[in-house]
Amino acid sequence: MTSLLPLFCDQLIPWAQDDLAQRLVIAQPVMQQSQMPTGVKLTHKKIPGKRIVVRNQRHYGNQRIVCAQWPGARLHELEIPKLVCITEGTADFRAGEYLINCDKGHFIFLPPRTPISAGLQPHLAGEALNNGACDVLQFPLYRDAIQCFRTTSRGKEYLRDDNFNFLIRQPEAVEVFKLFCGEIQVKPARDSQLWQHLLSAMLFYIVNEVKAGKHISMIEHPSDFQEATSRRTHQKNSIPEIHRYMKSHLKQQLTIEKVARHTYMSPRQLTRYLRQEANQTFIEILNECRMEEARRLLLNTHWSIATVASELGFESQAYFNVFFKRHENCTPGAFRKNSQTPKVDLITQILAR
Repeated sequence: MTSLLPLFCDQLIPWAQDDLAQRLVIAQPVMQQSQMPTGVKLTHKKIPGKRIVVRNQRHYGNQRIVCAQWPGARLHELEIPKLVCITEGTADFRAGEYLINCDKGHFIFLPPRTPISAGLQPHLAGEALNNGACDVLQFPLYRDAIQCFRTTSRGKEYLRDDNFNFLIRQPEAVEVFKLFCGEIQVKPARDSQLWQHLLSAMLFYIVNEVKAGKHISMIEHPSDFQEATSRRTHQKNSIPEIHRYMKSHLKQQLTIEKVARHTYMSPRQLTRYLRQEANQTFIEILNECRMEEARRLLLNTHWSIATVASELGFESQAYFNVFFKRHENCTPGAFRKNSQTPKVDLITQILAR
């Protein structure tokens, strides 16, 4: 595995840091050639046949991966996001109704539910199926792990490199990759500088984990990830994760669509899940997180009430006051004053002794 570290250190990380906007293609339902980076060619290719929903299929720790298939086109849709990078040659990568032709050094981000090639199919098309060649590195993101595997296409021959198929479970690496995927999907405008930092950090984490021997080989230990992930991603552990995510993104005026995207569920699935596991609605949990953070900020900072309101995603201090009083039976200012009074009295008593 260490022999492959130069691929990250000498190629992937420099590519991520070198004007990522000119190297990254973001797959979308509708794309235009004018929006593509230099050297990328789009070909519209309508998907033949019918879309068939896949139900009750679970992989990797009871996580649903494949949500639909297009048997006539040999495509499938994944519930998870994936990042791919062309490391050698020129690839023809299928993404929805488009064939993305790009060469070495380009990244392609595939949001959840993007139809992509299923099975052992080469990432080549047209004349390239006769004499073309490419190597593609793929990074699927699961709830608690990043898989990294390399595939090689030589004409019609397609091979997966058994020596380069592993998992990274370091929480920081997974969280940074989630942030990268989330920022790309949420932000309407291209914020390539932030994307560069997040992607570079994720790649550095992977390098460090491989150097330390903390990666899991999917070939040597195929069951380790299944067992570990099933323990960590059991549904009971997802409610605290949802709380944590919501608390750290309150300023962004959270919607159920944003949280559902983070958890790789549809809004309807998330609504049902919260009702079953927490016996709460999305709004009830959002209000609970807002109140917990409001109490913490009021007690542990000297921020003004207006600043606290802004940090919690409220459009005005007046609305925050009404919201807080409805849940706490007092205004934010009164809560801060009443909560601090006993502390002052205690200090005064101690000094008076």
